[in-house]
Amino acid sequence: MTEVNLSRVAIILLFAISFAIIGTFAPVLYATYTPESSIVEVHSFEAQSTTTQSQQHYVCFDRTVHQPATGKVFTELYLVDKNENRVEVDSRTMQRYFQEGRAGVVTPFSLPDDIKSGEYTYLLVIRMELADGRVTRDFAYTSDTFTVTKGESMNQTAPHCGL
Repeated sequence: MTEVNLSRVAIILLFAISFAIIGTFAPVLYATYTPESSIVEVHSFEAQSTTTQSQQHYVCFDRTVHQPATGKVFTELYLVDKNENRVEVDSRTMQRYFQEGRAGVVTPFSLPDDIKSGEYTYLLVIRMELADGRVTRDFAYTSDTFTVTKGESMNQTAPHCGL
């Protein structure tokens, strides 16, 4: 009879240890290997065309968050010209909660004083800490091409972004 009780205790301990291991590693594996679009799906990432004399212009980032998450977000925004030269436009760190659902985010960005006319894109890099900070993932997005023309400052208004 004690052999039966010992074997039951051993089985119970085996299952308890197995579930603890699975509960610890499953979120880490999921956060590490799930496709980027399963966390954040981007519908559009575009910037208004502008002039060399403009102080700022607007950038629209239309995205759907499939899994609500809290995390520390490091955002680096670069202008990238045709020759792949990068000019950092903005860098921010913030604690952020990404609510599930679709949202269009419109942000004004200052342009460098010495920007030259040409075609540019933005490169947006977001570093998120997932699975309670145990996994760090980088998400990189490239905007549609926009044009900077030589000329006087344009009076721009914030565009409609999203749905």
